[in-house]
Amino acid sequence: MKKIVALSLLAAFSLSGCANTPASSIVLAPESIQIMTADEMASDVLVGNTLQLVISSPTLGADLSVTWSVDVSEIASITENGLLTGLSRGVAVVSAVSTINTAVLATKSINVNRAPGYRIMDAGGAVVVE
Repeated sequence: MKKIVALSLLAAFSLSGCANTPASSIVLAPESIQIMTADEMASDVLVGNTLQLVISSPTLGADLSVTWSVDVSEIASITENGLLTGLSRGVAVVSAVSTINTAVLATKSINVNRAPGYRIMDAGGAVVVE
């Protein structure tokens, strides 16, 4: 009988502690994440232009805070909000790592291209890069 009373009191104290925890303070970690573009049709960016990247997850209600990075900073740069800027022609591999669970990450390759008709000419007017 004493064991039942003790277990009942323990359960009551445990539940009352949970009741004081606001739902907004509970953080749900994503099981997986995916990098997408805000414009789902775009996967390329022109030199000098930007492309907004966003995070999605099949874990409903998960905290989608990530740390962004690119593999080659000469090809593209990315802000803490996922805004990628094309800097030079090439392929940039973008990484996003969950700030809640650093074992959860995603990568996406973005092609950075020059605008059509882009040319670099030398002092004599000869085309050096087209």
